[in-house]
Amino acid sequence: MTRLSETEFHDWAFRLGLSQSTVSLITHIRSSEPSRRVGGGAGNVTVRFPSKKMGCVIQAESHKVSFAGVIEYEHDKAILEYYDESLPIKLNYKAKSGRQIGVLHTPDYFLIQENGAGWEEWKTEEELNRLAEDMPNRYMRDENGQWRCPPGEEYASEHGLAYTVRSSSGINWTYQRNLSFLDDYWRHPLADIPEDVRETLVSHVARNEGIDLDTLRRQFPDQVDKIAALIFQEALYCDLENQLLIEPQTTSIFSNRDAALAYSRLSEVGHPTKLTSTIIEAGAAVDWDGKPWTIANAGESRLALLSQDNELMELSKTDFLALVSSGSLFVHSPEPTEAQAEIREILRNAGPADIAEANRRYNIIQGNSTPSDVSERTVRAWKASFRQAKEANGNGYLGLLPKTKERGNRAKRIPSAIHELMDTFISENYETLKQKRFLSLMVSSCNNANYWA
Repeated sequence: MTRLSETEFHDWAFRLGLSQSTVSLITHIRSSEPSRRVGGGAGNVTVRFPSKKMGCVIQAESHKVSFAGVIEYEHDKAILEYYDESLPIKLNYKAKSGRQIGVLHTPDYFLIQENGAGWEEWKTEEELNRLAEDMPNRYMRDENGQWRCPPGEEYASEHGLAYTVRSSSGINWTYQRNLSFLDDYWRHPLADIPEDVRETLVSHVARNEGIDLDTLRRQFPDQVDKIAALIFQEALYCDLENQLLIEPQTTSIFSNRDAALAYSRLSEVGHPTKLTSTIIEAGAAVDWDGKPWTIANAGESRLALLSQDNELMELSKTDFLALVSSGSLFVHSPEPTEAQAEIREILRNAGPADIAEANRRYNIIQGNSTPSDVSERTVRAWKASFRQAKEANGNGYLGLLPKTKERGNRAKRIPSAIHELMDTFISENYETLKQKRFLSLMVSSCNNANYWA
């Protein structure tokens, strides 16, 4: 992604209905150098970040706070441009003593986003608590506990813009670590992934929704980089805000976000569907350097393993996961229950469009969305279908899939053992199959050439 062209910028401003004075202000910000160079202090390290999105070096006053904002801006597709230390703005407010004062203030960043623009100021939670005590009319919490700067908001609103205070307590460090892990795929994208490789990986995940990243890598050991690239490109979906890519054995991969939402909602409203391939819980079977073990106890920080010879071994969860990552320990996938197997089959038959529609209906009946094009009668019908499905098979979400009852015979057409054998054969013979496909195409081309000759 690159910065907006002048035409794109003016199209964006026109779409949002920004005034001419606001357009002039943003144009000035876009064409100006940072108004100051940030400096470090005790316990703080400044950062100079070479931004690919902006094509220049971006400053961050704190490597622990505002730099997290830079990483977000760099990877968030809704943020079109961002500028550090832009032009100062004037804040007017009452001091703690009651005296009216005006100060010039340089916010950390100015953002141009798909649906708006404005300033963001980043501070530690401790600093905000102190500032709220010293300057209660400049920094305060709202009724939802969110930090605000009323004089900054007042200045911004005069131009149809926003002013937001960001606290260190709101930083999602899991997401930050994942973005750092994927940074190489942002800065140095892989050459185009061959379509047959892409199709093989995506279709394999679609047949095994919720497969853990570790198992997927084991099944396609020559495609590890391409798997990561597909996750970065969002051709494969991973919940980067809640699961760590550096812990692949507990990170679930789905064919798309709607599929991930569907499985999570199945867990919310009915049978638990813990469908990842690596399950760390009591009773799970484990191979450790070729020797069978069973997880006898699984606590939050430590696990106990029991061998067939009744040898007991206690490990920290960190050491256990390290053994899994190194390949010396493998956790067997539990066989899905009959209910889970049926759910998987229903979702396979449903298809991406049906799952997306079911997710939309779920949001509506839960009150999370109120579209104007859906009547109350339709919502009541969806709620009734939800209740009926819950009474019939313990899971209401299935009743939201379009025309689920008319979907025909949902019995498995191919036994699960055959499915597993096919998957294993494909993963183990991938390169050979690819070469055979190439030779087949060559023969076909030659035959066609001879025919037309």
